[in-house]
Amino acid sequence: MKLQTTEMLVLGLAGIAVYMIWRSQTTPRVNAPRDTGKPLDWVDEIFDSAGKAFNNGWRYFENGVAIDPSGNYYQNGQMVWQAPGAGA
Repeated sequence: MKLQTTEMLVLGLAGIAVYMIWRSQTTPRVNAPRDTGKPLDWVDEIFDSAGKAFNNGWRYFENGVAIDPSGNYYQNGQMVWQAPGAGA
């Protein structure tokens, strides 16, 4: 049985794909970022000493952002975005 050029090309590409998948699973990535389960630019929320949301309805984040009970966003004490229909 004689293989056509197209069939040989497909088999070759499939072999390369299998090799690359195998290689990615067996080779440690030296400079890969540590997987923390969250995006690298993710910001953590700040909770009270009991680890719960604050009773005043506000949400606070480690980058200086706060969200009031109406949904308005503040950055370092200055309103940066007002929720549609929310009063400030």
